[in-house]
Amino acid sequence: MSGKSICPLLLSRRKQSNRRFIIGYLKFYVDISPYYYITAVVLFIGVLILARRLDLVRRIALSLLIPYLFLTLVATVITRSPTAEARIVLEPFRTYRQYYTDDFTWFEIRANILLFIPIGFLLPMVIKKPVWLPPIIGIGISVIIELIQLITHRGLCETDDVISNTIGLMIGFAAFWLIKGIVLLIRHLISKNKTHS
Repeated sequence: MSGKSICPLLLSRRKQSNRRFIIGYLKFYVDISPYYYITAVVLFIGVLILARRLDLVRRIALSLLIPYLFLTLVATVITRSPTAEARIVLEPFRTYRQYYTDDFTWFEIRANILLFIPIGFLLPMVIKKPVWLPPIIGIGISVIIELIQLITHRGLCETDDVISNTIGLMIGFAAFWLIKGIVLLIRHLISKNKTHS
């Protein structure tokens, strides 16, 4: 089979995989018990009330982050059935080598990246200084989740999950700084126009 005929096949398969990923990802969260979402809402309201002394941006970010971390724990540990033995894979980039051949691996990598983008975006709002601390905390959260999976026998404790989570974390972190930079630039331009008027 020629390269010209292989490329359309790969593209077609990837498009189908993309559709399955979106449907599967949404279905996963739809299937979570509504009680967990109710708990998340209670956490949101509780943190919003208790964090009154924080500035508005940090208060809202913390109120979103805590429930999201709870739902992340629900998705990665609580809703999973325990196995007879603990499962651990320390070999780095094992799943990445199967990226183009295994649809489940394709789903798993993207899901793990997407899962940590909101965490990477919200953490710098909550912890503003030092700048390097939010990424370290985010990676620590990923490692803790993997260790909980290992201890409770719920899920596969895997180095690649931490790698994928870290990629998502950095995407969220970059998005935060990009948006913050744009906002600061707009404020600077507005204040500059006011001084000249």
